[in-house]
Amino acid sequence: MNALLVLILCTLLVANHSVEDKTTTSSTPMSTGSEPSMTIIPVPVVPVPG
Repeated sequence: MNALLVLILCTLLVANHSVEDKTTTSSTPMSTGSEPSMTIIPVPVVPVPG
């Protein structure tokens, strides 16, 4: 149950950040390549095992 919630939250966060990054910085696609995703993914992955 927790894993599902975390996955959903992860997807929502990534989607929101992607949209925001694309709208805010549409001139620098390199910056929004894997930096934001990598920063968001490890955060919710920590509370899963804990």
